[in-house]
Amino acid sequence: MMRRFDLETYLTTVEKYNVTDLSMVPPIVITILMSPLSQKRRYLRKTRMAACGAAPLDKNVQARFRSLMGDNAPFTQVWGMTETSCVATMFPYPEHDDTGSVGRLIPNLEAKLIDEDGKNISAFGVRGELCVRGPTVTPGYFNNPGANAEAFDSEGWFKTGDIGYCDQRTRKWYIVDRRKELIKVRGFQVAPPELEAVLLSHPQIVDAAVIGITFPGADIEYPRAYIVRRPGDSGSKLTETEIQEYVLSRLAKYKSLTGGVKFVGAIARNPSGKILKRSFRQVCHVTHFIYRSLDYLIITLRYRGLFGLVCNSPVQGQCKIKKSSPGGDPATRDQAALELRMGGFQIKRIVIYFLSPITFSFACEALYCFDIFLSFAGLYMPPSP
Repeated sequence: MMRRFDLETYLTTVEKYNVTDLSMVPPIVITILMSPLSQKRRYLRKTRMAACGAAPLDKNVQARFRSLMGDNAPFTQVWGMTETSCVATMFPYPEHDDTGSVGRLIPNLEAKLIDEDGKNISAFGVRGELCVRGPTVTPGYFNNPGANAEAFDSEGWFKTGDIGYCDQRTRKWYIVDRRKELIKVRGFQVAPPELEAVLLSHPQIVDAAVIGITFPGADIEYPRAYIVRRPGDSGSKLTETEIQEYVLSRLAKYKSLTGGVKFVGAIARNPSGKILKRSFRQVCHVTHFIYRSLDYLIITLRYRGLFGLVCNSPVQGQCKIKKSSPGGDPATRDQAALELRMGGFQIKRIVIYFLSPITFSFACEALYCFDIFLSFAGLYMPPSP
């Protein structure tokens, strides 16, 4: 038993003690594949079988890892969760799989598919939320009737939250993604693992995560990729445009990275290997909050007659804030935000670079609210433009 995971120690230990069975999670698989160590020597040549779970793994990545193992050794995926007493679908040894399936249901377990409204849509080849029922499924959450009512239906089916489908010919199950993680683009549903698999096939990308983001005023989501480039000169030259073209050449247009590409040092994951996409969404929310607050600041500076001095921009005089009402006309104020947004872009960049974003955002919100209070109290009147 290793105290902690270290790649070189892990590989040498597997080789030294002739480890035959491996249970893995996707981050370990990707780390081994991307490491130069695995290219120099076949540490896993005596491995007879390996299984991967906890998160989806692309079939191409699965095939690449399979080539590092012993001859005719199967490398398959399993699916399950705590509520299903660990494994719910799997492949019996020594069956192989090269399709990216998670296997077939274990004995005494039954499954059905439902749509977003909870309607039964069970059929081969149809995607829906996977529900399971059987003796290995938990009877419920201890002393939590609210969670039980949400997770179980009236017939005792447990809603897993995973989107999947079953192939009619082979009876193999495939997990697409978590229901809450699907990106809705103009009526289409985009599964982040599909985009992540394409990104990981790029030779200069060592890890990737995809989330859906929204922009103010838009009612659809846009796929955005967070990329870890391969160390070295070749990886550092990889650009956002190259990545977007790479994805667009391999997937449908509606699956393109219209939300942009961001380069990061590492992809945050939990111990089981699942990507912590909540952390990326929080960053997006903070960024939108900062820009909204900066809009308020620019309006307030213009409201006080100071915007032209601070920004030194030709937008001085473009915004007409009425003096007829103490706080200025709300419609005019909104129009001012739109007109000053482009003129204030440079000052936004400067302020974000030099000041603590979160502290500054709260300060801007407070300043804006304080101005409104003074205006309605009749203690402050805006100067004439």
